[in-house]
Amino acid sequence: VMLGFAAVVGGHTAHAQTTTNTLVKNIDNPLGSLTQGLHAATPKRNRCCANPALFFNTGTHTNGYDVTSVKIRFAGLPAASRVPTVTIKSAKDNDQTVFSSAASGSVVNPAKIPGEAVGTLSTTWPARGEDQFSNTVITFTSTDISLTANTDYFLVIEGKSIDGEDGGYIRYSKSNDYTQRAGWTIANEGYWYVPFYGIWVHHESRKPLVEILGSDRTTAITSGQKIADPPADTTPPTPTVSRAGEGAVNGEFPVTVSFDEPTTGFSPMSDLDVSGGSIARSVSQSDGTSHQAWIEPDAGVSEVTVSVAAGAAEDTAGNLSEASNTLRVAVLAPLTASWTPPSTHDGTEFWIELRFSEAPSLSFRDLRDSIAQADGGTVRKAKRIQRGSNLGWRLLVDPDGSGDVTLSLASSGACSTSTAVCTGDGRALSNSLAATVLHDDD
Repeated sequence: VMLGFAAVVGGHTAHAQTTTNTLVKNIDNPLGSLTQGLHAATPKRNRCCANPALFFNTGTHTNGYDVTSVKIRFAGLPAASRVPTVTIKSAKDNDQTVFSSAASGSVVNPAKIPGEAVGTLSTTWPARGEDQFSNTVITFTSTDISLTANTDYFLVIEGKSIDGEDGGYIRYSKSNDYTQRAGWTIANEGYWYVPFYGIWVHHESRKPLVEILGSDRTTAITSGQKIADPPADTTPPTPTVSRAGEGAVNGEFPVTVSFDEPTTGFSPMSDLDVSGGSIARSVSQSDGTSHQAWIEPDAGVSEVTVSVAAGAAEDTAGNLSEASNTLRVAVLAPLTASWTPPSTHDGTEFWIELRFSEAPSLSFRDLRDSIAQADGGTVRKAKRIQRGSNLGWRLLVDPDGSGDVTLSLASSGACSTSTAVCTGDGRALSNSLAATVLHDDD
């Protein structure tokens, strides 16, 4: 995966470079066990810090510097779809409202915070290793980033999360040691973005481990020129439909639609394709990256499929989304029952059979005394047709006299009641059941 670089605001034309040198580095500082997940900058309380940044000042060379590459030490590599974006940004005065959090070690009110982009570096991302918590240095390169002398900048590592998985892990160090060319410095504090509050903070001096390489410029930087136009964004957003769990469902269930970048135009109620069910309700995040819908299966179906057609949303560059995967969800069969009655009765006791599609959870006493109802008679006995199985029953009915007798089940449909007929996994009897045994007048 190649990461493009952004247009520079107030950038400069690159010139011929001399020998590439280390401009400043702390990448060889002691590691310990210090790692930090690269969270996407989404406003969630459980994501304290995103976008770790290194605050540095360039050296004293009059013509400034050309940056050729940046090395970053990772603790764990994400999949290619979650490659972080590495950007050098100008430093601006902090005009944010900040908070104090002594318990977490945060230092409030940094004087400078990241401003406009100067340039974005690119890399060829390696295959994800088996050891998630490895110690891997990745090199990001650029041919068009020029920095002025004696100037504050930030190196910002922007994480990318999909379906809750962080965009890898970086190593960081609390050590203030670093190696530099003349005049280059690294600030003692580590900088982190807190998306829930929309602010930047210092964070326990935790600094990413990096090395910035480049060369002294041979000619002065001409301000007001642009380094390069950013490459056009032609990558369509991709939606993924998922749900928690893998088993068959019994009734309404939630699904999540996740886009791999911010989008607009998608509405679950109108753009979610559902076969074998209907959408009961939905909710969406404001940036268009995540949507949740609750699906109610249709009666009698064994499977519900959920997908998103191509073109249901578009990203900020106007690219229409691709089609999603198709999520298939098995639906448990409903519990049903049937009577096998005699055609008539002569006023004396008679037997009638009751069979269920699956074995419900009930006792012979419950069936005899409260669930089985006889209008025009009384249920005297309830016996299993096969010992130990609730699939089939024989009921002994005593007519009140010479009238017809109608048999029914007093199932309320709610499995929490005493007259409920339900399976062990909570499926209530789905059909209304009655059978009439006529009195034989002959």
